[in-house]
Amino acid sequence: MMAASAVSTRKIVLIAVVTAAIVLVIVAVVVGIVIGVTLKTENTPSVRYGSVIKLPPENYQKYKELHANVWPEVLDRLSKSNIRNYVIYYSNETSLLFSHFEYIGTNYAADMKAIADDPKTLEWWRINCPLQESFTWTDSKQLYEGGTGNWWAPMQEVFHDGHSAVKFL
Repeated sequence: MMAASAVSTRKIVLIAVVTAAIVLVIVAVVVGIVIGVTLKTENTPSVRYGSVIKLPPENYQKYKELHANVWPEVLDRLSKSNIRNYVIYYSNETSLLFSHFEYIGTNYAADMKAIADDPKTLEWWRINCPLQESFTWTDSKQLYEGGTGNWWAPMQEVFHDGHSAVKFL
């Protein structure tokens, strides 16, 4: 009687161990898929964008203060619209802002529209755009009023070393 009980207990333990192993494999596969979908690797194609706009010296301090505390909703919208590594530089000598970002999505026009339609981003632009002077804007409406065009003048990339800045392991 004891031997049969021991065999039954071993079978139960074996079944429990196998079941746990299967569950762990399933969890690992699901997590791997989720991570693989949400994290881009160094081999993920991205497109780099650079642009420039004037920032009169008298507006520099206000612009810098605003960008030291960019609203979380604006940053979230940029991220959801596949914008990564977004940076803005200012030149005191030329009074120019230079921006650079990497786009990792597959539908740039739709992602840019999502940014332009975002109420918090529009509010952000309403505060920031008057501080800047566009080189290329021709629409009679302001950007934050639904105007279309290039507020920041696009630039053409002339060199890149070919390496990804970040490698995900």
